[in-house]
Amino acid sequence: MDSVQQSRGRIQRSSRMTDSNPDEWQRPFVWAFWGATALLVLVIVGVGIRASSEGWLAMADDAFLAMRSRGVFGGHTPLLSTASSAGSATAESFNHPGALMLWMTAPVVSILGSGGMPFAVSLVSGASVALTSWLLWRNARPVLAATVLTALAALCWSMGSGLLTDVWNPHANMLPFLLAVVATWAVLQKDCVAIPVGLVALSVVAQTHLSFAAMCIPLVAIVLAVPVFQILRARRVGDGELARRWSIWLLVGIVLSVLSALPPLVEQIAGGSEGNMLRILRGAGDQDPGVGIRSALALFMDKLVVPPTFLRGSWNAPIYLSETLVGWALPIVTVTFVAAVALAIATARRRGDRQVGSLVVLTALLLVAGVLIASRLPPFFGFIRLSAARWLWPLSALIAAGLLARPVEMLGELWKERGKLIVTTGLCALVGIMAIATVPHYHEDMSGSLPREQQILADIWGQAGDRLSELEAVEIEGGGVGGQLYVIPGLINTLDEAGVEVGLNHEVQIQQAGDWTLASGEEPWVLTVQTPGEPVPEGSELIASYRPVDEARAEVLQNELSKVIANVSEQDLVPSDTLDENGISKFIDPLLETWREDPRAALGSLQVAALLEQGILQVRGQDQDALAELVSELGRIPLYEMDLYLAPRS
Repeated sequence: MDSVQQSRGRIQRSSRMTDSNPDEWQRPFVWAFWGATALLVLVIVGVGIRASSEGWLAMADDAFLAMRSRGVFGGHTPLLSTASSAGSATAESFNHPGALMLWMTAPVVSILGSGGMPFAVSLVSGASVALTSWLLWRNARPVLAATVLTALAALCWSMGSGLLTDVWNPHANMLPFLLAVVATWAVLQKDCVAIPVGLVALSVVAQTHLSFAAMCIPLVAIVLAVPVFQILRARRVGDGELARRWSIWLLVGIVLSVLSALPPLVEQIAGGSEGNMLRILRGAGDQDPGVGIRSALALFMDKLVVPPTFLRGSWNAPIYLSETLVGWALPIVTVTFVAAVALAIATARRRGDRQVGSLVVLTALLLVAGVLIASRLPPFFGFIRLSAARWLWPLSALIAAGLLARPVEMLGELWKERGKLIVTTGLCALVGIMAIATVPHYHEDMSGSLPREQQILADIWGQAGDRLSELEAVEIEGGGVGGQLYVIPGLINTLDEAGVEVGLNHEVQIQQAGDWTLASGEEPWVLTVQTPGEPVPEGSELIASYRPVDEARAEVLQNELSKVIANVSEQDLVPSDTLDENGISKFIDPLLETWREDPRAALGSLQVAALLEQGILQVRGQDQDALAELVSELGRIPLYEMDLYLAPRS
């Protein structure tokens, strides 16, 4: 009987941060903690409202996400999310696992239109922050709760208002993923109420982006295994009430998670061998060789330590794996980081600190799993794309909180009760400062809807919107590289929102749009998007044109770039040792070919600029810094020159 009472007591103590009569020093902290949480949530939702109210336009993948979200209540209910770029490295294409995130944004999008997507995403992110704070309130002592909340605020600050409201899958998924990890930690603290929160959050995260789905597998196993263990243990000691409590919450979690996963399950059952889940599994065994453990570890250490992930510079360059950690640098940094983690775990174990110990162990194990998963990612131009490892940033926030929790607590203990109040309320004040500092900062170059492409779409629609809105159906052809990636998806979404049925003949766009479009050839009108100088379609009328706003400056830059690469040969390109032999052959050949066809398309991009800036790619006989600066400036100018021609189908 004593063991039953002890187990019940542990459950009751772990399910609340404070008891019914908190110490005097904790009372101000209650107001500080929830005040800081409320301010952070209000800032996230506020920047979402600002983005939507300023005329945000969906481009690239964001346009197809907006279409699918609008389709939830529009007769085209999506069962899956958009196409996964991982499918391009396999024999068959597939989509991200499910559309739960799009169902969550659908109410706002159905009312406000596609422009409401940033606001809708900010609501999901704000709810994730609020639920994370609630779980901390239930399960963490004040100092740990304040430390984790501060790390969460630092993550939001480093993301800036641009990424916090970015609707692109890997960016919209980060705060829900952090919630899922904290919910798993809460279950480890014997909080059975956290089970349904964790399972539903994991369902959202796994469905939204495939790279997060792999990281969710160990978390799901923990959330399911802990309650089973607790149920068996309670029955063994004769505590039927405790066993029933765990069983009820486990059942609620399983039911909610299964309901949330019904759309992709229905798609798989209906699709049979061609269902998306089976295509993902086949693709996983058919992809190109991964980058390997060393490259994945170098990426993690580079972002965790040089620079730390809580700094804003970590989101941008290096966009790909840098050469910061070469020679002895990688093992030294890795050993130092592992030693810090081991020391935190040993200290927590010696003090019997289950809260900090389990947080550090959980996040450390997830980082190890992340290295293994990232090592299997196929190289993109010889490197790891950070969009495939965005879960590293939420994990870094939590591992930082775990490592800092004990030192922060020791600082507070110097002044006993007064010290704890100073430290905890001080951290909450820091949360408020970082929340306010988040508002003016944008990561525009990391967005799926780049401002320069939104400018193009706004200009084109301003010229041709009235004419196109009169049509019942139209097929879109052409577009070039830039148009296919950014402008045409935005145009497709805008046309559909105007009530015009759209037909496509581009395979990737058809996969992105799903069953939304008509079959090619059924539309009475054809809209051709092409660059100036191409043959004008017979019987067509020019309804819109776009030229770079800073055309004179763009021409100067292009002339300078043309002089640089006029005589470039394979021998002039010097790739670093970071590229293995396969990486070199896959990277150099298409780059050279693209250079010769259209130098702007090859070098006029932020990605290639990052390679030049990092010294990963060099051109003999050139000032590398000057060349990188030239390419970077070109990448920030919308260079697409477009003409839109409309013609009746002959």
